[in-house]
Amino acid sequence: MSEPNDIAETLSLLAHDLKNPLAAVLTNIGFVGGFVDTLNPDVPPDENELTDVREAMLDAKLACEALQRFVSNLEVVARDLGGGRASFPPEPLPLDILALADEVVARHRGAASARRLELSVESAGPCWARGDRDSILRAVDNLVANAVQYAPAGTRIVVDVGGRGREVALTVLDDGVAIPEGMREEATSRPGQSRAKGSAEARYGRGLALYAAAASARLGGGRVVVGVRDGKSALGIHLVRFDDGQ
Repeated sequence: MSEPNDIAETLSLLAHDLKNPLAAVLTNIGFVGGFVDTLNPDVPPDENELTDVREAMLDAKLACEALQRFVSNLEVVARDLGGGRASFPPEPLPLDILALADEVVARHRGAASARRLELSVESAGPCWARGDRDSILRAVDNLVANAVQYAPAGTRIVVDVGGRGREVALTVLDDGVAIPEGMREEATSRPGQSRAKGSAEARYGRGLALYAAAASARLGGGRVVVGVRDGKSALGIHLVRFDDGQ
């Protein structure tokens, strides 16, 4: 079981994850509400005003999606702190990693577009792994959201799916500042995220998204790997390959 200080630190990091999207929702709702209050029934709004409203509604929608991710992460953090075990049955379960990557990327296209980011999936072909779909989906969702948050505007994010021997690897590549080598080992841990909070080098030291991704991957039968590939930040999930005869 977790010590009181562990719980306090975790709640502090969760509160950090909650503040920004909640503030964005309230700000944009306030803007739209003010727009509605000042409407003149005899004068239709012009296109520029409608564009501003559409943008505010999109911002609010993206913030709500971040809040939804927060709630999902809260569940997995609670399970991990309580010593939760893998949620999938002991027999191999086929998981189409390429289809899962396509699904997650589709979720984040709106947020990526808002930051002028190109978001795509690359793979040489179908890749099947074993694991729990919901847990791995949550882990991938966190990694892609992290890349969308930290990649420089106007750059490209690639979700690369491929086989690595007896494993399947899904790796999120972006041009944001990579985690320094000395911080990678603890980057996915809750204590590591707490220690990194506020560090100028700790790209991932804000909140618990990367910790939640790692916890979700463990619960789903995989592991998160932190590194660099071709000069790009590389955050990956490795799972055991699924074979018919396994």
